[in-house]
Formats: sequence, structure tokens, C-alpha cells
Amino acid sequence: MCLTPGQVESARLLTSSFRDPATGVVLMEPHLRPGSELEWGRLGGPEPLKNSLARVRNFHLKDPSWEPRLATIAADVERTARMDGGLVASDNFNLKPFFDRGGKLLIWHGWSDPQVPAENSIIYFTNVLKTVGAGAGDSIALFLLPGVSHCGSGPGPDTFDKMAPISAWVEQGKKPTRLVASHLTDGKIDRSRPLCPFGQVARYAGTGDTNDAANFTCVAASAALPKAP
Repeated sequence: MCLTPGQVESARLLTSSFRDPATGVVLMEPHLRPGSELEWGRLGGPEPLKNSLARVRNFHLKDPSWEPRLATIAADVERTARMDGGLVASDNFNLKPFFDRGGKLLIWHGWSDPQVPAENSIIYFTNVLKTVGAGAGDSIALFLLPGVSHCGSGPGPDTFDKMAPISAWVEQGKKPTRLVASHLTDGKIDRSRPLCPFGQVARYAGTGDTNDAANFTCVAASAALPKAP
């Protein structure tokens, strides 16, 4: 009731994969997530994000005068990918050589990131598993941080030890199955939550302080959904 029909349509477009307006072909799968609305101006404002525009102009297309236009966006995306020769492409999913050397990859991403949508990490993670196949899951993990913005900040807990779980994983073979993150206000911890591996979510145990991670467990996302009456 608080949005006009045009605003509703804009919100639907911002939370959907970006498609060629002429053909409907998906040009960019990642999209903004509900919960990041207060910062949608970064990608959904009247002007393109300045650092992204500068990169496309100067790095990819070598054309400082280039202007984004919906009518030519499909051809521009294809030309951009072709001209940089895959230098910054993120579609190399074969991490088997890295894993075979004992490498471990811990990925984390804020669910409410309004600048680099979390789907980027989900797409990469799932494609690595598909490409490498059996055993890949022992060497890669993805944790999504609810309520966390771009590289941190936001109402969600975003402070956690990133090196300890990597060290335990590499040195002792203990893959992280639960991380604990804290939220700070004026430098003081006021909330903690467990971070669960992708496919799981934190569920409240039903008793105890809701600001204490100890009172939450990680469960399959489907198990956390409310049951139908």
C-alpha cells in the first residue's frame, strides 16, 4: 500500500536477474536481495555506480566516452567480455589443482550486500562443486551473513575470526560447520549469531537470550520453514 505500481515493478526488477529488454535473455544472474532496500541506490539509482562505470570504460572497453544504454546493453556486455580476454572473468570453476595441493577455500558474503549481490558467491560455489565433482565439498565452504552489507556493516553480526577456522581446516582437517559472529555498537558486542554453511540457517532453540549465539543451532533451510497448519 505504500508503493506505487511503478515502484513495485522497479523493486521486482531489482530483485530479479537482469535480462536483455529486447529478447529476455539473462545477461546477469545475480540480483539485489530483500533486506538491502535502504542501499539500493548504489546499483538501482538514477546513475550507474561510478567505480563500475569507470572500470567498464577504461579497463574493458578502452572507451572513456562509453555510455550505458538499455537498447545496446546485450551487445555491450558481449563486447566487454570479449575485449578483456577473460582477465577478470569469474567463470573458471575448476579448482581441482588447488584442492589437490591441500588448498581450502572459505567464502563469506553478506546476504544484504547492495553492491555485489550474494548470488555471485552462490553461483561460484555451486559451479565449483559441479565442476570438480566428488570430494570438492571437503575443500570449499560458503557462509552467508544475514543482515550484513558490503564487506561488513549493517544490522547483522559481521565480526568473526576468519583465520582460526582456515588454520584448523588446513592443519587438522576440521572443516568449519559453524562460525560465531558478533555485532558491535560503539565498540561493544551487543549480539552474536552462528553463521551456518550454505544450505543451513540459524534456528532459535526456543529459550534463552535471543542475542546469544549459544541459543541457536544450524539446521537445514527447509527444516526452518514454518509448518503448514
